[in-house]
Amino acid sequence: MESKPWLDSGKPFDWGRTSSDYADYRPWYPESFWTLLRAVGIGGPKQAILDLATDPGVLALPLAETGSVLTGIDIAQGQITTARALAEKRGIDATFLVGDAHETCLDAAQFDVITASMCMHYFDPERIIPEIHRLLVRGGRLVVASLLYLPRESDIASASERLVLKHNPTWGSAGFGGEVSIVPKWADGRFRLLTFHRYVEQIRVTVESWCGRFRACRGVAASMSDTQVAQFDAEHQAMLRRSSAE
Repeated sequence: MESKPWLDSGKPFDWGRTSSDYADYRPWYPESFWTLLRAVGIGGPKQAILDLATDPGVLALPLAETGSVLTGIDIAQGQITTARALAEKRGIDATFLVGDAHETCLDAAQFDVITASMCMHYFDPERIIPEIHRLLVRGGRLVVASLLYLPRESDIASASERLVLKHNPTWGSAGFGGEVSIVPKWADGRFRLLTFHRYVEQIRVTVESWCGRFRACRGVAASMSDTQVAQFDAEHQAMLRRSSAE
């Protein structure tokens, strides 16, 4: 279990408890995202890439399929176990390690690219940034990416978040409005911005996939007991079916 003083009032969470739902139901990046990465030279044969907080490989596995020499690291054993299983199932050659991204114990100056998908807010900037600089080759690049729903633009998403807060009032990720800083505070003066992209993509969901998506969030399966998760999921399914019938 991890806890971050700046998240959820310090309530512990374990992403490994969500790994199956994470892999099955959290949307993977759409083709438009990979088109953008290719356009800026990310991915491709023999490019050495390190994916921080790699989860079940949502960013790492497609990059490895481009021929990149891919290493993923995550502090949650369950995430790494799932990533390895998916890599084997898909015939992908990639290395997945259990470890702390702040102290990877990997050799210095060996990665052309470091990627961080939906995870920079989990890191201590004063520790992670020196480690990123240590691991990158001269002229190496950091890619920071997120794929997020917009609750202010969806009554269903907003209702789902309210249900999470009913069961877990400390959850602090509700109400995201899509605001993204072009140069976040942690990066100012420490990295040189090469490119920035923000856009909306329509992603189709079902009652099943939306329920799975919410089970796989930090405020539900990662931090609730199994009994609490089951109760939340039952209420969530009932709410969604009522909404779809209206």
